[in-house]
Amino acid sequence: MIKFSYEVPESEEEYTATRSLDMTVDSEQSVYDIIEAFSEFLKASGYVFKGRIEMISEEEAETEDQIILKQLLDALSDDVKAFRADT
Repeated sequence: MIKFSYEVPESEEEYTATRSLDMTVDSEQSVYDIIEAFSEFLKASGYVFKGRIEMISEEEAETEDQIILKQLLDALSDDVKAFRADT
């Protein structure tokens, strides 16, 4: 059995009648069903997001990280060029 648990911080108690949230999931479920249950737990805890949580391979993660890093470096390079042009 897998248990997700959330306690509302005292500083946020005035905004909700909920004090805690507990969700249990059968550990015999597939990892994809557990990820889906965790997503629902996050939403029930007050997190708002569009999309879904996915499990990706390490190779896919590394490739995505490299793509994001290249995009950030390209954007930074463009910013440096624009800064130099302004000075």
